[in-house]
Amino acid sequence: MKETIGFRSSGVIVVYTFGLILTTLLAFLMIYIEIGYSLLFFAFALLMLILIIFELRKPKNLIQYDENFLYLNYKNETVKINLNAIVHATPKRSRARHVTYTFGKVIVHTKHDEYRIGTVSECEQVCLNIMKLVNSKKFENDN
Repeated sequence: MKETIGFRSSGVIVVYTFGLILTTLLAFLMIYIEIGYSLLFFAFALLMLILIIFELRKPKNLIQYDENFLYLNYKNETVKINLNAIVHATPKRSRARHVTYTFGKVIVHTKHDEYRIGTVSECEQVCLNIMKLVNSKKFENDN
């Protein structure tokens, strides 16, 4: 049975929603005071809305595992990685304007490939959990 260790971050959706609200308010404000750049802000608001839709279409359970495999669930596919093949897992937290968020990318390094999955909530803790799984599997195989 698969258990989940990496969830889709809701923080990135909050950031995009804040951007959507802010750009929409600025666009209406510019229409009200008759400044000609309001169409540009509506375009930015549309971009934020598209980014929110893309984030919401991602699966909620991004990283799962069972006894022998780690599963990375992307929007259209699932990558199955043998726990014995994993060498290292690296977190890369998201940043914006001197603010470091708790969500970010998880990079799984294997003997032959590198797999990246983004907007993972608590990405550092997820990487620690992946390495605990890998180390316990290696210890289990050695005994």
